[in-house]
Amino acid sequence: MPISPKQSNTEAEYKNLVERFSYLADQELKKCEASIAKGDLHSAAIQMPSVISLVSTIGYFRGQDGVFLDFRPNVTNIQGDLYANEDAFEARLRKVMNTIKASSEAAFYKNQLETAFVKNRT
Repeated sequence: MPISPKQSNTEAEYKNLVERFSYLADQELKKCEASIAKGDLHSAAIQMPSVISLVSTIGYFRGQDGVFLDFRPNVTNIQGDLYANEDAFEARLRKVMNTIKASSEAAFYKNQLETAFVKNRT
């Protein structure tokens, strides 16, 4: 049975949602960073489509591209925290992407992204 959608009604509930999602995204990004630290850029490249999607979602929780603005509670008091969270994840993602793009895995990395974001969606 699918999970029933449930609205976040308060700023505190929304912050809790973002914190829990951020934990999951952080764990996946750490796996990717660990692959790079071990010199396993191929495994990191395989992980990139999912990691990019997760980090994009962090931005969407903040309101990037107008996403969720009509459906979330007023988050004025935590908007700065949402920006800081997004910025921290984006910086880590950029570092991973730049490392892979500068490696011999660059072509494979680009193919992974095309397959995940274009071929599998059409």
